[in-house]
Amino acid sequence: VVTPNSNIRYLADGIGYYFVAANNDSTIYLPKNGDKRDIATYYPKVDNITDKVDIDLTADKDLGAKLQFGRINGLDKDNREAELKMKNALSLVTLDIDASAMNAKGMTAILKDTPLKGNMNIYNGTFEATEYGSLPMTEGNILSRAESGIKKFYAMTIPATISGNTDEEGTTGSGVQAADAAIEITITKEDGTQATPVEIKLADYTPALESAMNTNFDITVDEEGKTDVKVTNTSFS
Repeated sequence: VVTPNSNIRYLADGIGYYFVAANNDSTIYLPKNGDKRDIATYYPKVDNITDKVDIDLTADKDLGAKLQFGRINGLDKDNREAELKMKNALSLVTLDIDASAMNAKGMTAILKDTPLKGNMNIYNGTFEATEYGSLPMTEGNILSRAESGIKKFYAMTIPATISGNTDEEGTTGSGVQAADAAIEITITKEDGTQATPVEIKLADYTPALESAMNTNFDITVDEEGKTDVKVTNTSFS
């Protein structure tokens, strides 16, 4: 996206390294007087867009998994080549849960008090949240293989600062706050009874949920419902 234009469409050349303008009038020209220009890119294309991509994690989880952003600053007529690396725009939260001590037969997991709807600015990749609530997490493996006795869940989330201290905003670059965000795990035992839901406050373990980062919660639940939680952050693409 180049101000004041939008949705300039480029196609891959088939090799994977270069993109060519889809139409002659889409070619980007840099000022001959040497003025610098910044270029921002996003994927996938959204029709009838102005400056923001709407995000609704309750209705369109596919967009959340695909949405990417990239930006290059300071190009000019004498500096026209640059490597533009796009990255996943949203954050990923994954759970590895061992509740075998409770004779767990089944379980569900939700993210509470998390941003459900919002948008991403296509010029600078920042976010804002417009609605908060509970987001059911999907059971399954998105980044790893299944393990016997371990239940896995995942959810794409809008990047947000978890710590209430705005000085610890990390690199979310969005100003979105989710200080009350929590994971709630409901466990059904082999005898059919339901254990007291287990709640894990994100603020106790991480200051922020970052773009293109997987925040993994490795959770062991003992027979009394007490938890041992280990958290790791790794990049994903």
